[in-house]
Amino acid sequence: MTRHNSQSGFLERLTGALLILVIIVLGWMILAAYNPAWGEVMATDVQVIAIVALLALTLLRVSVVALLRTHG
Repeated sequence: MTRHNSQSGFLERLTGALLILVIIVLGWMILAAYNPAWGEVMATDVQVIAIVALLALTLLRVSVVALLRTHG
């Protein structure tokens, strides 16, 4: 396996892990909507910032992996 393929594989695994984390967070958001006491772990503004940052990072990673796959 070449170095480029190993780096690409690592990025793909990291992106996959981020996508799984997004699914878990979305599930948490749904559960917290039905039971608001569960959403009181952190302040609402902190939760919103963390979720938006996670979604932005995941979108960036997916874009990078797609770009590497089409140019590689």
